[in-house]
Formats: sequence, structure tokens, C-alpha cells
Amino acid sequence: MQWTVRLEARTSEGEVKTTELVTFNRPGVVSTLAEIGLMLAETKTLLAKLQASMLCGQVAAYAAHHRVCAACGVLQPLKDRRTRRLQTLFGTVEVEAPRFKLCRCRLTTPLAEATVSPVCALLTGRCTPELEQVQAELGARTSFRDGARILEALLPVSPANHESLRTPPGQSQSHLPQPHPASRPAAKLTVPSADG
Repeated sequence: MQWTVRLEARTSEGEVKTTELVTFNRPGVVSTLAEIGLMLAETKTLLAKLQASMLCGQVAAYAAHHRVCAACGVLQPLKDRRTRRLQTLFGTVEVEAPRFKLCRCRLTTPLAEATVSPVCALLTGRCTPELEQVQAELGARTSFRDGARILEALLPVSPANHESLRTPPGQSQSHLPQPHPASRPAAKLTVPSADG
């Protein structure tokens, strides 16, 4: 027997994109208990491909949305394409991080050329908050080496080692919510009076 797992992504405009993730083969008539269901290695492969497909799709949609100039609605010119790596519980994913030239309507001088990279602004850390949280939890409950082994055995996690579990979560605070700039107290500005 053969099973194929497909991922169907439907955009807000109704466009449907189907991606074939993996195909599993099993004998039609099983002879042992070990041949029933998914194996751990197959599950890791499935989770890694599912994560990569979803993450790349979300990041591509995010970049496309932010390519449109908020001021005039024109597409900002593409400067170049780079890649970023993001470590997740389900593997390391490499995503495209295009850079755009700032729209002419937002340039302060005609000869200036500024670039923006919305994906780099979105991916503020090298790993997801979920991965940091699981690493911190395992590092607190087990030895660092055992925690790394557990992660590696059960999940297609990004390269786990005892050093990544040893790093206290406080050293990487990308997962903590940052206060909105409007909620910060305004700095007092003192202007000297004209009287002297």
C-alpha cells in the first residue's frame, strides 16, 4: 500500500496550491507489529517538510505584501534575493529574504537609494520562540547533553547540542514581547528660552 501526504494552501483570494510532501510505502498485508503505522524517522521527515513548506509560504506571502509601497501602492523594485535560516523544532528552514529598493515617493533626495528587507525585520532571531522554550525546559529538567539527545531522538529539531540548551533564555530575548513605541513614556525635551 502507498500513502501520499499533500499540503493544500488556500490564499485569501481563493487560490489553491497543493504540495506533495511525502509518500510512504507499506506492505498490503502486514506480518509484524513493527510494520503498522508511521515510523519515527518517517514522522520526522513529514514534520520537517510540512514546517518548511508552511514557513516558506508564509514568509513569501509576507514579503510580497510588504513589497507594495504603503504610500502610493506601487511595487518597490527588487534589489536582490538573499536567504535566511531559521531554526525550529521541526528542522532548520532556509527562506528567501528579498531586499527591495525604497519607493521613489518615500525617498528624501532623488539620488538616495535605500533598501528594505521585510523578512529580516520579521525574523528577528535565529530560532523560533517555541524552540527556545523547549530547549530551556529540557535544560532545566535534565542535563544539557541528555536534553539535546531527547530533542534529537524525538523531533526533526534543528541541530540540538548541549551548548544550545545551556544558553539561558534571558541571553536571547527575541521571543519576549517588546512594548509598543506609543506605550513608552515620551522623553522630555527641554528647549532653551529665547530670553537666555
